[in-house]
Amino acid sequence: MTDSVGAVDPARPDGAAAPVGPAVHVRARVPDRAVDLDLAWPLGTTLALIGPNGAGKTTTIDVLAGTLTGHGSTVTLGDRDLTDLPAHRRRLGCLEQRALLFPHMSVLANVEFGMRAHGVRRPRARAREELEAVGCGDLAGRRPHQVSGGQAQRIALARALATDPDLVLLDEPLAALDAALAPAMRRLLRARLAGTTALLVTHDVLDVLALADRVAVIEGGRLVAEGPTDAVLASAQTPFVEDFVGTDRADDAEDSVTLSRSRFEELLRAAGERGEGQQGSASSRGSGERGAGEGGTG
Repeated sequence: MTDSVGAVDPARPDGAAAPVGPAVHVRARVPDRAVDLDLAWPLGTTLALIGPNGAGKTTTIDVLAGTLTGHGSTVTLGDRDLTDLPAHRRRLGCLEQRALLFPHMSVLANVEFGMRAHGVRRPRARAREELEAVGCGDLAGRRPHQVSGGQAQRIALARALATDPDLVLLDEPLAALDAALAPAMRRLLRARLAGTTALLVTHDVLDVLALADRVAVIEGGRLVAEGPTDAVLASAQTPFVEDFVGTDRADDAEDSVTLSRSRFEELLRAAGERGEGQQGSASSRGSGERGAGEGGTG
């Protein structure tokens, strides 16, 4: 996937190149939550949305999902205007902290559910394909209480992608997983999201480095920085980003903090080996085979 960006736009908080061509564009205007921001990123790429608690991340997801409307908020996806569409017609996939599988259905029926709701004919074969892709094909006949937390999250990912969504919303998808399971799930997400348009909300710098092509930083309901992942994190333009990446301010750094190369390389290794020579590029991030990762474990 390519990162379609244009010339530097001085109006953007960090002077980053503004997306051109087909893109997601959300204008979130929610006065009672003190949120007023514009976000845009190219189709086929993943944007990580980071910021302190209460900054407006959940509000932005709600506007994209169609569960929060009005006040001048708008959403476009390529040439589609989603602003007035109800949530169930926006062709979105969602993966949250909890898998939220239907307890009375089998694993296979859970993955089929979204496709049946969208009128897809003969969804069973596709559901089995998606389960195989996340390493859970052998769990098709089980009920949710018979699978582990890591397996449930993989099944939820299969369900989210089975409908071929135009946009995937990832709301802290790894936050509930044991630290030992998170790296495998990151690798799986990296492989399965290649070429997909996604928004990732997370408090973990490793998620951002492993999965995101671009990063947007919001504080107090406003966009304060946006650009390629490595550039935004390495420059640490705000105290929040400085804390987020865990770097120390140099004695002679008055206006900004530069992430040391050693610290950055340490984070890259911890994020799961994004690929040789990768600089936040989608092509390297998506180079893994479909369904990569330790299938069915966790």
